[in-house]
Amino acid sequence: MPRPRTLDEQARLVCAGDPRPLLDALAQETRVSRRRFLLHVLERLLAWADPGTLDDATREAAIAAGLGQDAVAAPPAAPTHAVLVPFVAPGSHAFVRTLFVTYRPYGGEDELELSATSRAAVSRAIAAAAARLGRSMGGGADGHVLAAAQPDVFRGLRVEGASLAAAAFVSATSLWTRRAVRAGTAITGALAAGGAVASVGEVASKLTAARSAPRVRRLVMPAHDRDALGTTRRAGEPAALEVLGVRNVDELLRETLEASARPAPSLDSRVRAADRAFRGGWQRWQWPGLRAELEPLLAEALAQSPAQRPDLVVELGAMLAAVLRHVGETDASLSLVARAEAVRDADSEGVPDAPLAKLARQKAMSLRQRGDFREATLAARESIAAAKHGRLRGELIPSHGTAGLVALSRGDVRAATRHHHAALELARRHTPASAPRAASYLVEALGHAGRLDDAARVFDEAQQDIAAHTSSAARGPREAWLRTSFAGALLRAGDAEGARSTLDHLAVREAIATEPFPGLQARRWLGLALCRAGRVEDGLTWLAHSPSAYGRLLAGHALALAHQNVLHEARSRLGLEVLDDDARARALDALHFVPTARWLRPYADRCAEVLRGRARGRAFRAELAETLDALLDACERLG
Repeated sequence: MPRPRTLDEQARLVCAGDPRPLLDALAQETRVSRRRFLLHVLERLLAWADPGTLDDATREAAIAAGLGQDAVAAPPAAPTHAVLVPFVAPGSHAFVRTLFVTYRPYGGEDELELSATSRAAVSRAIAAAAARLGRSMGGGADGHVLAAAQPDVFRGLRVEGASLAAAAFVSATSLWTRRAVRAGTAITGALAAGGAVASVGEVASKLTAARSAPRVRRLVMPAHDRDALGTTRRAGEPAALEVLGVRNVDELLRETLEASARPAPSLDSRVRAADRAFRGGWQRWQWPGLRAELEPLLAEALAQSPAQRPDLVVELGAMLAAVLRHVGETDASLSLVARAEAVRDADSEGVPDAPLAKLARQKAMSLRQRGDFREATLAARESIAAAKHGRLRGELIPSHGTAGLVALSRGDVRAATRHHHAALELARRHTPASAPRAASYLVEALGHAGRLDDAARVFDEAQQDIAAHTSSAARGPREAWLRTSFAGALLRAGDAEGARSTLDHLAVREAIATEPFPGLQARRWLGLALCRAGRVEDGLTWLAHSPSAYGRLLAGHALALAHQNVLHEARSRLGLEVLDDDARARALDALHFVPTARWLRPYADRCAEVLRGRARGRAFRAELAETLDALLDACERLG
């Protein structure tokens, strides 16, 4: 393959998800600036890679080229109903990507920008699959869409034509019958009346894309196109690609789906398994994979009729609402909460207190993220009331924690301290292993209140709790959270050296190296502490490198926090009078990642206006300092 030389060629490689030309270019490149740029492109490519595209040899080569472990981490596995689809971008550049049908009744941005023709073809295909299986569109099929395993790839690309129909039909059928899509199968084709698989355009380019993708072993297309194309294997190709032509949907399903269905555990057992995974969602940022798991479960619960299992609908709605918030879709989260509340209201006796407490908590957190603090406070109180009504100590602890976070966001430090103290006392009595995490929140609230002595006392007690009640596996993460919170309290009190010393611990170093949470927060306090202690370059570097520190683990809320660290870097440089054009440009870019809450945008827009100005003098520094301080204080209130 030729070496990528232009921006357009590199962008195409990122879109195609093929790292080999970039790795070859890096192996031959000697110029430092060029290598740095190619590494940046390679990192973006790997972050957007589909499941199953990166083998061990590619990962080892990327690490040898200079990328970290997180940059080459494997993406979440694709669901078993995912299909491979060949695309042709402008300029006849062809590539293969993973798509699957999922349930999204709550709005939000479309991952695939489909033309009117494409959208109608996909909708008809999903409806046809539902009709074939006797599945009512009002029972969970309505609201199903075709989504991408890596949606970022499709930014700026518009899909034309009806060639996604066959793939959508196969994926929907696989989802609802639990017959897995055969591994390595790519699909292109339109659907016509009567179940015929109709011809599509640019099949030669799509064949080239399939041949260039090692994970594709079979390409299924309309029989007419297969006959007209001819598929002679080209010299030098490592393996033959099986190209199959199908005339109708019966043949399509026979060639693309496994013959037998996977076992179908009960919906209850799958919800319990999802709940266990949900509780560990922070670890290695598993929210996108959880989203793909929870959406079909919610559709299945609704298909069984909300009147039958409103408890599962509400519980799944609460979990999925949290996932949507974490991936940055706050409005969609609240839309889903409203849908779950409608199910709750339709059968107030059918939903136990535990799902009610969970739903109210997620509503409070999403409202907080949007800046609607009054409504968030009411929802947090509702979650506490539901937990108390059911005498659910396991739910009351996080409900008090949620109320504390909401109170801190609205500036009521006293209420925040009270709620976090209540959560800590409950945890120590009933679930001692969780007490250190509750203590971390209390330490943070006490730091905001200026009560450093009390924060130090809670910090010391929590370390004793860790030693007495925490398993060896969980000890490090809880120590990291606790030390990060106390470092923030010390920094607010002006003790930069104390903050740096608190963060100088193996557990914190491991968190910074591997986990966005609390790694990003620890990076922030460490960078600011080093700057204030005179180690300016080290401190600025910790802040500036946040957006590139965790590879594909940065998304949604985590990505926003990473870019807030860049804004902290700009503020530190401003105070030190070393804000150069490069730092200004990076700060401007970081402003695009500020959460879209209505109350935050005016601060971000004003910062952008000042940064874009031509001024450089004292008045500029004073105005930028004021706007950055206001923005960063507002962002800090959201955590």
